[in-house]
Amino acid sequence: MPLLLPILVFAAAFLIFWGVDADRAGDLSGWGGAFIRAAVVWGALVVLFSEGLSLFTALRAGPLAVLWGLALLILLAVLARRRTLPRLWGLRGTLAASRFSIVEGLILLGLAAEAAFLYAIAWNSPPNNTDSLTYHMARVAHWAQMGAIAHYPAWYEPQLMHPIWSETAILNLRLLWGNDQPANLIQLFSTLGSWVAVGALARLLGAGRRAQLLAVAFAASLPIGILEATSTQNDAAAGLWLVCLGFFVLEEHRRGLSRLELVLAGLTLGLGFLTKGTFYPYAAVLGAWLVVSRLGRGGWRTALRDGLVVGALAVLLNAGFWARNYQTYRAPLGSPEWVGAHVSRAYSLGGILASWAENLALNLGTPSEEINERIIGAIRSLRPGDGGSQFGLVWAWNNENLAGNPLHLSIVALTAVAVFAAWARRRDAGARLAGAYAAALLASTLLLFSILDFDLYGVRYQIPFFVAWAPILGVAAERAGRPRAALGASLILLLLGTPWVLLNASRPAIGMKPRTMIDSVFDEVPEVILMANWTQLRDGYFGAAEAVRASGCTNVGLRLDSHDLEYAYWWLLDAPQSGIRLENIDPPPHLERYVDPGFRPCAIICMVCGGRTRFHGLEKIYSSGEISVFVGDGFMPTED
Repeated sequence: MPLLLPILVFAAAFLIFWGVDADRAGDLSGWGGAFIRAAVVWGALVVLFSEGLSLFTALRAGPLAVLWGLALLILLAVLARRRTLPRLWGLRGTLAASRFSIVEGLILLGLAAEAAFLYAIAWNSPPNNTDSLTYHMARVAHWAQMGAIAHYPAWYEPQLMHPIWSETAILNLRLLWGNDQPANLIQLFSTLGSWVAVGALARLLGAGRRAQLLAVAFAASLPIGILEATSTQNDAAAGLWLVCLGFFVLEEHRRGLSRLELVLAGLTLGLGFLTKGTFYPYAAVLGAWLVVSRLGRGGWRTALRDGLVVGALAVLLNAGFWARNYQTYRAPLGSPEWVGAHVSRAYSLGGILASWAENLALNLGTPSEEINERIIGAIRSLRPGDGGSQFGLVWAWNNENLAGNPLHLSIVALTAVAVFAAWARRRDAGARLAGAYAAALLASTLLLFSILDFDLYGVRYQIPFFVAWAPILGVAAERAGRPRAALGASLILLLLGTPWVLLNASRPAIGMKPRTMIDSVFDEVPEVILMANWTQLRDGYFGAAEAVRASGCTNVGLRLDSHDLEYAYWWLLDAPQSGIRLENIDPPPHLERYVDPGFRPCAIICMVCGGRTRFHGLEKIYSSGEISVFVGDGFMPTED
């Protein structure tokens, strides 16, 4: 099965790195660091294979399988030559001293159960997040149809300009499987991978095994993280790359990075840039720390040389994406107007402090409207002379775009006090390193809050921060010297996270209307799950897709508005694998260059045609609300 190829590539890379770490340490305890290195290699291969095949419009299942197969053969050859598996087997005795207690076993069982539930939900749910339907998955479908990661005449332009790594990885799985069923697995892999990376980072900071488990439980019980884990959004992926970058920075500070690890650090930086725009502030602070550490270790020449290597690798991974954006928008990050609309203009000290308060307060929603209004009033009062605050607060505890994390925010505050107090006393190098890491993470997060304009749905941008903070909790627990309390707290956190695992509003394992929008994803039909967030539009979209199928047309034009759920049509028509081709028509003027002049639709789904009976020479055959379907053979490029 072709889908197994990238999975086996990751496994082979993991075993190679695990063998290297085992040889160096004399035991098998370094598997967390091996996982991080393998994840970075795998993420970079996704980019290199996809961008390379795109140059020849050959991003199809066959060529992609060949490249993943060749990568697997190379890694298997390395495994055989290094005799990695026999050496790892020879060290199996080192695990005898690492037997887990009953409570530790229960924690591991809880983590495994959560992972299994999330996997089952992800596998059984078609992508149904609103952003997934408007742009994440719509761009994947366009790329699969074109055989390339390229710009096209989109109506919702984030499909073109937003970073692409998560969707590129989804595209790889989609092509190798044949449809979008594995699409949610990229976020799930990122979430579960973050748990592993958190444990490895906590270990680097001096946390013992029980404290590491507490750190992982903190990350695994994060409400917004659990809810997003089964979607096709990209915040969990950004969180994974942030923890990986933190790992390399701490390794540099602790012992210095090898040449290979320096390359991996540069690739991690590039993967973060290519995943989400919110990664840039984190990269600025942690990247600066990496350079300063290199400067102290080898002097300015070494720091300059290695900094250029890291930067060049990051640029290499992003070169194709930035070049396409520059060609379309004359800016590597996309439309300057779009970017400017999402950047804060309040650069006064008061405005910056207000931005910090607004973003943190997104975690404080309660079931009480009265309490929420008081919080809103208090936060808005921080901007009396700044044109007014746009801050709002919505209680939606199991909504993947709005769920707050009040318990985790409180734990962050408490552990920050503990870690910085130990840092101030400077009793040992471990305390100083943990304090420096916490300070860097807080500085980068506050920088992000300072840059972003307020977004009611912006709590999801905080997933990387909470996940990357988890190792600090492990350090604080280790220094508290109460291992049993750490284990108890781990169990409590995992139990408290259970409602978010089972009762995701749009992808519930247990249906409990009206707390959930639909019944269980194990009982509902996929079409209902697809439109869980937009049940009021379900009949119209279903009817339009059925009208197109009944017409027998295979060239379908789309005339949409920016807020329309484009991917729902791709999914309902099983395009492009069904042979149906979908293209946006009548795009904005600056995207007309991407229109295929030879495309002549025999059906058009129009969301902005109102009461029209003809459109581009085609006759209306279906109408429901704002949705119209026009069919015929007389397509006229000029709108009639």
